[in-house]
Amino acid sequence: MDYSIGATVISKVHRDKGYGTIIGFSGFDNELVDVIYETGQKIVCRLEDLEEVKDVITSFINGRFSSPHAFVCRFLSVLLQGRLTEKSLVSSVNYKIQPLPHQLLAVDFVMNRFRPRCLIADEVGLGKTIEAILVFQEYKLRGMAKRTLIVVPSGLVLQWHEELVSKFNEHFVIYNTEYVKTLKQSFGEDTNVWKLNDKIIVSMDTIKPGKIPADLLSDNEVKKRQWHNKNMFEDVLRAGFDIVIIDEAHKLSKKNDRAESLRFKLGRQLSRVVPVFILLSATPHQGDEDLFFHLLQLVDPVLFSDRKMLTPELVKEVCVRNKKRAVVDFDGKRIFKHRLTSFCNITRTSDENREELLLYDLVTEYVSDCYNIAVRKNNQFLVMLVMLFQRIASSSSFAIEKSMKRRKSFLESLKQKQNGSKDTENEKTDVVIIDDKEADALFTHAFSGSLTDIEHEIDMVDRCIEAAEKITSVFKDKKLKILIDLIEKLKIKENDPDLKLIIFTEFRPTQDGIIRFLEKFGYECAFINGSLSREAKNEQVALFREKKQILVSTDAGGEGINLQFCHCIVNFDLPWNPSRLEQRIGRIDRIGQQHNCLVFNFRLTDTIEDRVREILETKLDLIKEQFGEDRYADVLDVLEDEFSFEKIYVDAINKKEKEDAELESYAVRIFERAKEILQKGDLLIPFSETDEKMAAKLINSSNHLIRKMIFSFLQSQKISINEYKSEKGLFYFKNPFSGEEQRYITFDPEISFKSEKYELLNLEHPLLEQVNSYIKKTDDFGMVSAICFDINKFSGIHGLWFVFMLTITNNIDKTYTTILSVFMEDEEFCNNRISAYLNKGVFDKYDIVQNYRYSGSIDLIKENAFNHARKKAKDIFLATKLDWI
Repeated sequence: MDYSIGATVISKVHRDKGYGTIIGFSGFDNELVDVIYETGQKIVCRLEDLEEVKDVITSFINGRFSSPHAFVCRFLSVLLQGRLTEKSLVSSVNYKIQPLPHQLLAVDFVMNRFRPRCLIADEVGLGKTIEAILVFQEYKLRGMAKRTLIVVPSGLVLQWHEELVSKFNEHFVIYNTEYVKTLKQSFGEDTNVWKLNDKIIVSMDTIKPGKIPADLLSDNEVKKRQWHNKNMFEDVLRAGFDIVIIDEAHKLSKKNDRAESLRFKLGRQLSRVVPVFILLSATPHQGDEDLFFHLLQLVDPVLFSDRKMLTPELVKEVCVRNKKRAVVDFDGKRIFKHRLTSFCNITRTSDENREELLLYDLVTEYVSDCYNIAVRKNNQFLVMLVMLFQRIASSSSFAIEKSMKRRKSFLESLKQKQNGSKDTENEKTDVVIIDDKEADALFTHAFSGSLTDIEHEIDMVDRCIEAAEKITSVFKDKKLKILIDLIEKLKIKENDPDLKLIIFTEFRPTQDGIIRFLEKFGYECAFINGSLSREAKNEQVALFREKKQILVSTDAGGEGINLQFCHCIVNFDLPWNPSRLEQRIGRIDRIGQQHNCLVFNFRLTDTIEDRVREILETKLDLIKEQFGEDRYADVLDVLEDEFSFEKIYVDAINKKEKEDAELESYAVRIFERAKEILQKGDLLIPFSETDEKMAAKLINSSNHLIRKMIFSFLQSQKISINEYKSEKGLFYFKNPFSGEEQRYITFDPEISFKSEKYELLNLEHPLLEQVNSYIKKTDDFGMVSAICFDINKFSGIHGLWFVFMLTITNNIDKTYTTILSVFMEDEEFCNNRISAYLNKGVFDKYDIVQNYRYSGSIDLIKENAFNHARKKAKDIFLATKLDWI
């Protein structure tokens, strides 16, 4: 077939590119053709691979009409393409989350920057993770970015991975050194394996460069570090990532008076090679201007080339910071409720609780004795173990009993070895008492020393076990009695007999004891601990939400799990590190909570650690009073790094009675440091303003178009669509491509929140992708149709509807696509009102017109329709050009 320049063609080889236009010929016999596609991409095709696009006018004249469903489906498909390039945020309605105004404004802030680089410094609990992922999704959906790297502290790798899967159905690959080595074995040592996956999560310490002081290292160690630097650092920089997101980014920074840290070098090099660069941190300043300045240099080294540029006005140019208790929903109502914390002070008396007091004294004596041995022999494992035992002492007799039995089992096997016996039957045990694997390992690594030391320790452990068994056998812990009384009073106070509660403890034996105790009173309990997989945890959360009244959880439920459908928490034991307490409360004090959060902390007033806690919290409460609960939560990790709360506790317990003056000194230093961090943060980083009306304008309205498009396609294939009677907006139908039944399908994100089994059919759903692919490959599908729309205000009007697609691009980083509808009533008159109405795709009712024939001049009406479209296109082009300048 003869083609000429300007002809519209489709390639058999590149059908996925859609329609192209011939712009030139080459080759000896012009057998090679230069084709430009709608995306702006140019491809050289062989002449024999091209097919002529069927002429829609010829089909119209000959009356070869598609069904109206096919036409509407094709129109909506093209309309959706345009929606992806609008200023609204496509990601705002594309996932099983409900972005809030401050989150949409944060994403819009990044998208509108000339260089998309930003520090997101929202307070804890405002969804910095969601904001960063929405930025990634926005670039991905618009086709502006493909490869993404997420860099996080090692302890957050799994949490990020789970949130990406559960909320966004995004499956990132976790990279570590062993995985890289495995890939190298499969693909070759010279392969840059970071290019093999487009979506990767990695810990910052896995990819930071290593120092190679050759004079201090063996040859083997030098080679190991050289391999690491090439394959785990340099290859990452050469992998061509479009987006890098770094969580807890303050860990990358450095002080002026210190050499460049390895983490800072990692951040600086990534910043240089990646276009979209997002840093996340609730405390990016850490009360230190040097650290903050160098962090901002990673974001924008040009703007912050000098310390004089460190002003609130310029910081606001690259930083988003929202305040937890100030953010609002789209109705202008505050999102976060109040947090009401009460202390349940539990005092045990010698008359009523003699056994418990004896047990506590025995454990404290054991801890002190072993601590002295550990310090004398510099046995850090034993130091950590006795610290753990002291925490267990304030938890429950159940935890003491099981942990002591496990310790005894290990000590006896050790004693047998030292006596030369081969009988090690007791060496192995399957008793697991805590969720922290590193702490759990202490039970089999904390050696106490000589045979005499071992025998002495066994004797002390036996006394503890005997005392604990007297309590556990009859559930005599006073805390259990207080717990059941509290639950009954709360149900009355809240006027809700089915009131849901979460009970937190650090230890699994305590968890088991609480569950068995509550079941005696008829309460059904769900549970979460570290032995459960992500799926099993989700199942327990579902049971708690739908069937069971109480959730008993270890700190494994303190991270990454959303429980805002409950508003009452009981902390059965209190962790020494207050940041863990904040993590627990953060499960309910979060976005979506409809009630004030009620928090009840159990405190054993007859313990040494309670005296330590009282002195420390007196000062920490001043931080809450002056700066608020949320600002206090922001600084806890920094305070823990600098002061180590656990060390303060164990020192006090070892001395039996730490001098109040010394503890007071610690508390004052902690208070002053926290105040310094927060005050400097207020000066350096202004809070962002939340404009819910502006945020509402950013919400993309594509979901109803997706629904209409899919329904139109199914109707064109004569497939029935069924709606569940129990839930409006929830459908089931047969998949036209696989033949399988698609169940629990919704097009409304809000409906999808109601159940994990509800499937949101969004822009990335496989069915939508299959329909779009079918439309591109089937030239005559929906190109021409004769339709009667049921629109009252335009009743009785007839004409021809022409649809044009306009694409504007700067061929660098901006592309805008829109649809131009032109409704011609006759050869001369264009009805602009109907054109504008049809362009929105809001029509619902339509039918086919039988035996339609146009009696006028088709060439003339086509020419005038094109002229109207050309005029509209020129106006849009000039406006877009001005907007992009």
